[in-house]
Order: sequence, then C-alpha cells, then structure tokens
Amino acid sequence: MVDGWSIATNNSWHKGGRVWILWNPTIFILDFYEFFAQCINMKVTEVASTTQFFVSMVYAFNDLVDRRSLWNQLINFASVINGPWMAAGDFNCVLSHIERLGGTSTDAEIDEFQSCLDACGLVDSPAQGAYYTWNNKQDASTRVFSRLDRLLINSEWSQKVSSMYAHFLPEGTFDHTPCIIKSSDQSDNLKSTKMFQVVRKLKSLKVHLRQFNKDHFADIENAAALALRNLEAIQTKLIDDPSNQQMLTMETQAAEE
Repeated sequence: MVDGWSIATNNSWHKGGRVWILWNPTIFILDFYEFFAQCINMKVTEVASTTQFFVSMVYAFNDLVDRRSLWNQLINFASVINGPWMAAGDFNCVLSHIERLGGTSTDAEIDEFQSCLDACGLVDSPAQGAYYTWNNKQDASTRVFSRLDRLLINSEWSQKVSSMYAHFLPEGTFDHTPCIIKSSDQSDNLKSTKMFQVVRKLKSLKVHLRQFNKDHFADIENAAALALRNLEAIQTKLIDDPSNQQMLTMETQAAEE
C-alpha cells in the first residue's frame, strides 16, 4: 500500500473481505456508516473544499436470494442520508435482458434490482467506454457478456456533481473492466493535489526510466507490452461488435500469449 494512505475492508463481515477501500486522508476524510458482506456505506468529505457526499461501494453476491439483503441495505441507507450519493461496483445483476449477451437473466432478478434503484432514487451515471463490463473469458462459441458493473447516482449528485462520469476500460487479462470516475474539468482539479505533484515528478524521471528499461528489461517488457496492447485493441473493437466470432477467437488467442 502507498505510504500515508488508509485502508478499510469488510473482512469482519465476509471471510477474506469482498470490498476494500483505499484513500489518501490528506485529500478525503471518510466517515463509515455501515459495513456489510456486500457493501460499505460511508460519507466522504473533500478536505480542500469541505464538499461532502455519500458513497456505497458494492460487490454483490451471485445468488438472487443472497442479493436481497443488499437491496434492503441500500434502501435503508437511502432513507437516512441527505445529499449527493453514488453507489458503485459489481452488482452481479443486469437491469434488462439486452445487458447480457450469450446468457440468460430472469425477470425476477431484473425486477428486484430495478425496484431497489427506484426506491433509492438511483440511476446510471453518464458513462463512456465498454458497455459490457464482464465476460466469462471463454472461447467464441461459449462467450457470455454482461453489464454487471455500474456507477449509480441520485438526483442530488446529478445536480451538484454534474461533470462526473464513468469510463469503463478494456478488461485486459481480467474478467471485469476497470472503471475510472472522471470529470470534464479533471485537469484543473488535479493541479492542486498531491497526486498531481507525484505524477509530475514521475514524468520528469521518464527519460532515465526508459534508458534503464532499455538496458535491462527491454526484450521482456516490450514483448509483454506489445501483447497487452494487441489484446486491448481487440477488446476495444469488441465493445462495438461483441458478437463478432472472428474477433472473439482472436481475443482468446491474444489472452493466451
């Protein structure tokens, strides 16, 4: 873990911990409301501006019945908070049949998820990148795609943090796509943060690091980087054409290299 950063998990509520939160306390103050097996609810305060908002980080169970406790916990949290709120993570459920390609979803699980969101006043945030956020990594004939990961926001978030959106990246060697929350004015916000200062210092080392890499690890790392770029290029094309059998076969081969 990065020196000076803090960490919280739900280890005590589920063996091994399903949700891990890492943050820089010089930038954000986190006040934890509740820990559960499938989510962590908290209030976040930005140190510089004292802006406050609520966050629920989610990793839902696979089983429909087991997820019901999560839906109730989110509804209960919605009833006791007042302000901008986002719920993000792997909900392990789709909101419509078109959000799954190559598999099946029941009306019951879709209806229960949608009922929870209606009760909470949550909707999908603006998003870019991959539409399907998970796939089973199998070959072309048995590949399944699903939109399981999402960033959900309430009306107060839309009104007060309107510049934020979710960017879902190609999944690389994982089965889920990483999600980055971005802002249309992100570059201006970053200039005053410690993280921006770290990035700037790293960039100043780029020339020396490149030479070190060339002298010691060029062949191994270049080959790995080339393979990853090839994999991500194929996965980016699959975003627009996820049922393309030829591209799926190429993606499987590239992942094995």
